[in-house]
Amino acid sequence: MQKSLMALSDISTTPPSNPENQKASTLRRSLSAWQLIFLTLSATTPLAGVVGLMPLSFAFGAGAGMALSFVVLTILLVVFSVGYVAMSRETPDAGSFYNYIANGFGAVIGLGSAYVAILSYIALYCGVLAYIGFYSATLVEDYVGIQIPWFVYTLTEALIISALGRRGIDFNSKIVGLIVLGEFLIVMALDFGILAKHGIAALPVQAMDWRTGYGAGAGISLMLGFTCYAGFEAAVLFSEETIRPKRNVAIATFGSVILIGLLFGLTAWLTVGAVGLPAIREMAVTQGGEMYFTLSGEILGHFASSLARLLMVTSLFAAAVAGHNISARYLMILGRRHCLPAALGSIHPRHGSPHVASLTVTILALAAIGACFAMGADPITGIGAATIGLATLGIIALQSLTSLAVIAYFRRCSRLTWWETGLAPLLGFAGLAVVFVLAITNFDLLTGSSDALIHAIPYAIAPVFLAGILYAIWLRRARPSAYRALAPTASA
Repeated sequence: MQKSLMALSDISTTPPSNPENQKASTLRRSLSAWQLIFLTLSATTPLAGVVGLMPLSFAFGAGAGMALSFVVLTILLVVFSVGYVAMSRETPDAGSFYNYIANGFGAVIGLGSAYVAILSYIALYCGVLAYIGFYSATLVEDYVGIQIPWFVYTLTEALIISALGRRGIDFNSKIVGLIVLGEFLIVMALDFGILAKHGIAALPVQAMDWRTGYGAGAGISLMLGFTCYAGFEAAVLFSEETIRPKRNVAIATFGSVILIGLLFGLTAWLTVGAVGLPAIREMAVTQGGEMYFTLSGEILGHFASSLARLLMVTSLFAAAVAGHNISARYLMILGRRHCLPAALGSIHPRHGSPHVASLTVTILALAAIGACFAMGADPITGIGAATIGLATLGIIALQSLTSLAVIAYFRRCSRLTWWETGLAPLLGFAGLAVVFVLAITNFDLLTGSSDALIHAIPYAIAPVFLAGILYAIWLRRARPSAYRALAPTASA
């Protein structure tokens, strides 16, 4: 995720002798800890997670024990974050998974992981754009009565997001911050409404019993629950644009994990209390994605239910903004390291944003989604679920490899500690590996599709990883200076 500041000056795409060019090649530091938290939370789509994923877990996972899954996942990801944040202090510039893995295992494995990261986050962006198009078209048709193809909404919002990407991360963070705040408020309003109506009975002790949470379907709940956290790891990717990055990146990483766990865990617990332990699975099966709109209508009234539908679209928009920015920064890093066209590493002289990489992400995403639309693919099952499922698998794989890379890096530097850079990342790896296996074996449930072609999507990760490895090997022989820049603090 990051690289040494010295290395950045060494491989800058503009000559350091020109002060104006040097200034233009630097990302602008403007993000506070709270802005960084809102930006990372937007990638997790809090409202979309509640509406779309929690009913699936109630229906096919641990049922009434879903809240306990969020307790376990929060502990797991806090433990993972211990080593992750320790590594961020060693490589304080952007680069995320790629930089950590490269400095732990060398440039060859690092570049393979970078390619997987680009695939994963662009896939995530494509999936969210498809969802935006579908839900926007549905919302307009339901409330206005006008039918417009979903791709028109996807195209429009992608162009808006591209314009935001050009403006710079500070402007983006303020917009998504307001959207995420709205998401939290509507979910919290539902939570407090349930508490006001049912009192202490809204928090049934049985829902937090290990026998309830870890019976049949517990693995599915862990797998689905993990997708609600996907994106929290992106805080370190914006370290070059963060004020006091060593402090604020740590606050944002741990803060995001804990806030996500509290929001989803408490909402799941209260939902069981509102519906009842015996009835929760049946309601989730019969109503699916409508479950929380129905519940908000019953608890808060029709206006709140309609507002929640609108906020569902804005939630996806905020996630798309985050996915776009994350993808653009990965392209920027590889452009700056001369592993992709150098123009991708360009920084806008006025806005301090990776504007070329941002535009490239927009073109790639719209080309992919446009091709699927032309072939008649369904925006939910044919595009959205498949690409987000692929992204989830890629991110879990990268997090697992990063945990091991932390241990390898500090062991090589003879600074391995028993907890922060030893046991914590090892436990993180073990837990994430379990979640990865669960995601692979339950990919049909993760995507909501029984299509054989979609089930083959996870296999795309391996050839992309291999392509990055082979390119790094070629660089080592043909362009050794570019190869050395891939992992400045690594020995290989």
